[in-house]
Amino acid sequence: LYFGSMRPVPFKRIISVSSEDEAFPAKNLLFPATGKKWLCAAYLRTRKAEIEFELCKKARIAELEIGNAGSAFVGIEVGCTDTEGKCTNFVTLLPQSTLMSVPDSRAGKNKSRTARFMNEKLSSVAAFQKWNR
Repeated sequence: LYFGSMRPVPFKRIISVSSEDEAFPAKNLLFPATGKKWLCAAYLRTRKAEIEFELCKKARIAELEIGNAGSAFVGIEVGCTDTEGKCTNFVTLLPQSTLMSVPDSRAGKNKSRTARFMNEKLSSVAAFQKWNR
């Protein structure tokens, strides 16, 4: 995630995660400089994984850079906490987008490429507001 000025948006903490592998826990994403990834628990063979982060501060997100670890698609929703620290209304920032083609997914190719989504790929409603989730 990048601020409008193209500085990376640091994650403060992980609120929730649908699944994680013991060797590749979600907390790895809090420290991107390590290059470690987050994977779902292998035994679940899930078709959908979710993670919710809290950002260090509210920010307008101008660009997304997503490192893939075997996912075919990605979608990003954003939200903002209220005065009680709750976030109930999420808005789509990045509609479901392809990270791997069908042939690549079936063949297990290009499983770890990085995808960059610039402002024009982001929802115009969400891209010009500030978010912290």
